[in-house]
Amino acid sequence: MPVSRKRKPEVSSAIKQLVAAEAFFKKEADREPANPENQFAIEVAFEGEAVCAPVAAYGHPDYRLIDGDKIITTEKEITIRFDYPLSQPAELKFESPDGFTVERMYKAIHDGYRRIYAEEGDDPGTMPGTYNRRRSHGPHGIWGHVVEDLSIAWIEQTRPGYFTLAIDS
Repeated sequence: MPVSRKRKPEVSSAIKQLVAAEAFFKKEADREPANPENQFAIEVAFEGEAVCAPVAAYGHPDYRLIDGDKIITTEKEITIRFDYPLSQPAELKFESPDGFTVERMYKAIHDGYRRIYAEEGDDPGTMPGTYNRRRSHGPHGIWGHVVEDLSIAWIEQTRPGYFTLAIDS
């Protein structure tokens, strides 16, 4: 008598993307900085509370930057690695004649994400049944989130003038 085998149901690519995004985010959220002395946060005051700075809120009057004049580095040129929510990380260079304060770093991160999303091209829409962004097929392969979803959890200087980001969504 032949053995009847049930076929596994097909898993849609949208569900696969969600599962991959969730696994990545859990791993990223649990990641500890390599050197806590070189880690810092960018915080804003919003409705009386200090919160992680939303990337898209740079310059918005409802979000008051905390310690904006604090010096992060005296390097005049820095590189920031952007890797979330990107399939292909981007390393962008920024210049400031007097080095980088918290405010200049916030602006650089804001401008970097705006540039990355602009380079990506048209918004691919959302995944079925969710508010999550579909993966786009531009140079960065943005997936899961629009820029307005992103907040800066912390930043780490891994070597002089080179910064990595931990981004929440």
